[in-house]
Amino acid sequence: MANLYAAGFATDEVGIMRGSDAQSSPSQQTEASEEVAPGTIAGTLAGLGIPDEEAQFYEGELKSGRTIVTVQGDKRSGDARRILRRHGAYDWTDQETSTPEAGDDERTIELREERLVPSAQWREAGEVVVRRVVEEVPASIELDATHEEIDLQRVPVGEVVDERRDPWMEDDVLVIPVYEEQLVVSRRLVLREQLRIRRLRVTEHKVFQDTLRQERVVVEDPNQTGQVHERFVEPETGIEQS
Repeated sequence: MANLYAAGFATDEVGIMRGSDAQSSPSQQTEASEEVAPGTIAGTLAGLGIPDEEAQFYEGELKSGRTIVTVQGDKRSGDARRILRRHGAYDWTDQETSTPEAGDDERTIELREERLVPSAQWREAGEVVVRRVVEEVPASIELDATHEEIDLQRVPVGEVVDERRDPWMEDDVLVIPVYEEQLVVSRRLVLREQLRIRRLRVTEHKVFQDTLRQERVVVEDPNQTGQVHERFVEPETGIEQS
């Protein structure tokens, strides 16, 4: 009762009825009571505009020794209901779950709570532009290049021969005879010299440089979402780098 008064309800808006005490008029605030005669409560509540079925329910509660509090004020009925329920009260709408048995002081009250339920929903955070560009990079390579050279050695002979001889091979040396005719009292063929030609393999260390073209993938994040990450894997070691 005190909580209703503290919430601003007037004394003439709050009434109380007890089954064993005298009844004050539900429209008057008084805690003095008269003996309630059976069968008169439902009529009294019906006179307040309460439907017959509800009035009969409250009459049964009153006969079971419980107390009925009435509050007049349609505009603040929700406030009154919250205050009373906060202190354990119930009404006709709660009878299926909270009406106690006769002679039982315990009641079952439904408790409700709100919970946060997480949910995930996809949304577009941005876009990624992937394009391929061709760029030129300088490149060089070092290697040992082998080429062949000719070592020509002239060997004087000065030997008179009767006929010409074709070139021949001595091991890896090509021998080419060179002849000339000399004017003497009689003409004779003289082997003047031999050309000994040998093929040599020479190795030189050279560096070749050129400009090569290579393709590179460019990943752009035009909206600057920070959700685009590139990772690279070294082909030789397999180590991943960001």
